Amino acid sequence: MKIVATIEARMTSTRLPKKVLKNGVDKYSFLEILIYRLKQVPELDDIVVATTTNIDDDPIESVAKKCNVKCFRGSEFDVLNRVLSAAKSLNADLIVETHADAVFVSPEIISQMIQIYKYNDCEYVKNFEPNSFYNGLEVQVFSTKLLEFISNQVDLSEDDKEHVSKYFRDRPQQFKHLVLYAMPSHRVLDKNIKLTLDTPQDLIFIREMLDKLYKKAGLLFDINDIQEVIKDGI
Repeated sequence: MKIVATIEARMTSTRLPKKVLKNGVDKYSFLEILIYRLKQVPELDDIVVATTTNIDDDPIESVAKKCNVKCFRGSEFDVLNRVLSAAKSLNADLIVETHADAVFVSPEIISQMIQIYKYNDCEYVKNFEPNSFYNGLEVQVFSTKLLEFISNQVDLSEDDKEHVSKYFRDRPQQFKHLVLYAMPSHRVLDKNIKLTLDTPQDLIFIREMLDKLYKKAGLLFDINDIQEVIKDGI
């Protein structure tokens, strides 16, 4: 089984343009931080940045090359097809779906989710809905075959194409799934804390978080470090 992490990334975000290549901490952009952290997942065979054919996204391809990971360029708005094509370009059997604006995802959690998928009878694994981790730690694991099956459904909506897993997440009775819940020590302490980069305000907060985490553990911070920083106050 070939396991590949896909990273959805583009420069044309309306609320915070070029956010994925903004500096996160030290000399690292947000995309570089996520790539570095994904490289710590031992089960992964490859990583591919799934960006668009828009010329504005040329810098994203350059960063992927700099980080020595693959880059696939596809549709700007049909994200489902872009992720599917990116995975198929590397002959992936299993997809670990991530987003370049969510750099706090935990290599340890990803490993757990891959193991859950491999050793249980299910079609996909997620760690949200219901949410017990912080917003920004969401990951999904599903097969390339499942995503290809979804891509061929006649009732696929524009929302389904924009949000890769929406179709099967909206049909939990039809597609067998498992949810990884946070350990008690890892559960949300403050529901107002958001670790996804969407707005200029998020950028300020996340940079503060990253600065404190980087001083503790470099880019290898884990969920325990995140909890300690939150407990100490931002």
